[in-house]
Amino acid sequence: MVNLSPQFFKQSMEVQEIAITLVVKGLNPAMLTLENCHAWGVIPEDWELSKNPMISSQQARLNFKNGVNVMAKPHQINFAEPIPVKGVEGMKFAAVAKQFVDQLTQVNYQQLRIEPRLIIVFNHQENDLRNYPREFILDYLMASGPWLNVGERSPQIAVNFTYQFPEYQLQLNIQEGYSQQSNQSSVRGLVFSGSFIYPINEKKSRESIKGEIDTWSNQLNQFQTIVKEQFLGKKG
Repeated sequence: MVNLSPQFFKQSMEVQEIAITLVVKGLNPAMLTLENCHAWGVIPEDWELSKNPMISSQQARLNFKNGVNVMAKPHQINFAEPIPVKGVEGMKFAAVAKQFVDQLTQVNYQQLRIEPRLIIVFNHQENDLRNYPREFILDYLMASGPWLNVGERSPQIAVNFTYQFPEYQLQLNIQEGYSQQSNQSSVRGLVFSGSFIYPINEKKSRESIKGEIDTWSNQLNQFQTIVKEQFLGKKG
């Protein structure tokens, strides 16, 4: 068993990405062409694609060189962007999501989700820490038992938490994952994925929805604090 003392947590927190997802009744992904996005004023004309668009009735994806990705599937559209090391200033994904809400007014919005994702990478220099992510989940978050001894190899493990707040719900998922390093090698880590879920009904105005979109940076900070202080036991 790994010693899960505070000294164990000599790790770095890498925020991978944050996304805004809108659940929209009847949304057809085939409508998400670059031409339509330009016509709606959702995507600036000078943005360049990093790869060819993928458009069908089941899935659509627009990837831009500035890092913004717009993805859609039936009844859902997602605006995502990697978070730069230098910080969140200048990120564009939320502005695109707000413009979408501004321009597409004759649709039925049902839910807004703010979804940060980060990975905890452990210091592999001092000890062999390859199993630490698994040990963290098994020994720190849940008890070991015979349910882990089923099948021919150790099971894949994920833990889910649901937290209630007055205006939204936070769903938090923890599982093992990998971080791609600059030398192209992969390092094992813990992936924390969050989803701040805001319900939307017919009485909620477009301005209210955009106001909730604007909470993304505060929710990112809250998510990082929860992971750092409540799960990793690091204060300040």
